[in-house]
Amino acid sequence: MEPVIACIDLGNSRTHLGLVRGRERLTEAHVPTAQCETEVPAWLEGQTFDGLAWCSVVPAKSPALAAIAQSCGKSCCHLNHLDCPGLPITYPKPAEIGQDRLANAIAAQLLSGAPAIVLDAGTAVTLDAVLPDEGYIGGLIAPGLAMLSDYLHEKTAQLPKVPLEQLSTDTPFGQSTAQSMALACAVGFDGMIAALTRRIIKEMAARGHPKPALLATGGSFLHLIEERERWQWVPGLTLLGLAEAWRRKMGA
Repeated sequence: MEPVIACIDLGNSRTHLGLVRGRERLTEAHVPTAQCETEVPAWLEGQTFDGLAWCSVVPAKSPALAAIAQSCGKSCCHLNHLDCPGLPITYPKPAEIGQDRLANAIAAQLLSGAPAIVLDAGTAVTLDAVLPDEGYIGGLIAPGLAMLSDYLHEKTAQLPKVPLEQLSTDTPFGQSTAQSMALACAVGFDGMIAALTRRIIKEMAARGHPKPALLATGGSFLHLIEERERWQWVPGLTLLGLAEAWRRKMGA
């Protein structure tokens, strides 16, 4: 039986928790990052696991999470640019790479091999490139779908806030202010992802690599239109990468 790994992905607003065995997510939960010092230990107390892996993009919270990880009494792996098992990093400033993006890259190695592009469509959109020998080579960061919609509302006097569930492409152009915003954000978001993906694929081809695997995660991915069919949707991709990092580190 493969080991069960407790995985913690500490994000800016939410912390994603989950138990992973092999490539299977057994259970998942989300807690507010602002309350992670109490919520994460409470979640861990109710779980049975063999090891723990974590990453963080909130440096101010990382020491508390490190203490929580150490106190669990299990073998721990803190995935970061200094401890990234099996993933070469050929990036000029490795310390600037989000630890969740490294976990995504490791998950891509596990699920599809390289070359691969990983799309994480959350609050912000990241696309990361992984090559066979060079490993993590870099990526692109863009506004997420909610950012596009919310910014129009926040920076203008008369444009309304349009919830993501109202975004649609049912008409060729908007016939109300809200519909005009919803349509432009939905189509524009799809076009942005397509353009950024083409750019990375073109560079990979120029370096002599075949067409990459396309892996996607993050809730905003489900709002893509034409682009959605090109990508393999992998919920919990970051957790899978964290678990694989633990297995590599422990030789499991």
